[in-house]
Amino acid sequence: MATTTTTTDSKIKEKIESITESCRPYINKILKDLSIKNFENANIICDYIIAEQIDFNIKPTTKNGKIKSPCVSIFCLENNLIPFLNLIKIYDKTLIAITSDLIHELKQKISQISSLNEIASIIDGFTYGQKQIGGKNTKLHMERKMIC
Repeated sequence: MATTTTTTDSKIKEKIESITESCRPYINKILKDLSIKNFENANIICDYIIAEQIDFNIKPTTKNGKIKSPCVSIFCLENNLIPFLNLIKIYDKTLIAITSDLIHELKQKISQISSLNEIASIIDGFTYGQKQIGGKNTKLHMERKMIC
């Protein structure tokens, strides 16, 4: 078992070094940090970047953004830095839940939106429903399976 873990660790480290070679140094660090906390998410990001390099020959600046965005998003979700976005676990699935706090934020910018049900119909992959978040029953809620 330890050999498999060591092999897996060395493979992800090789991937990270390979794809971040032309990136800013902090990009390498945030991806390595993510691989320690959540190997699966880091591996998905690495595989995605490798495919982008092969298929589209992306520039280093584009690569920086494609690595940084999901890493920062995951960090914000895990540390509850955005009040209306929550990570919830149901069985073995990790979902992103958007609570009604979002409506208050959106009404300041888009006055026509009045419910999470409307937002769920606009954003692909979200469903409207009701769940328990942090021990509280949340009346308005959308969820999406974690994609990275």
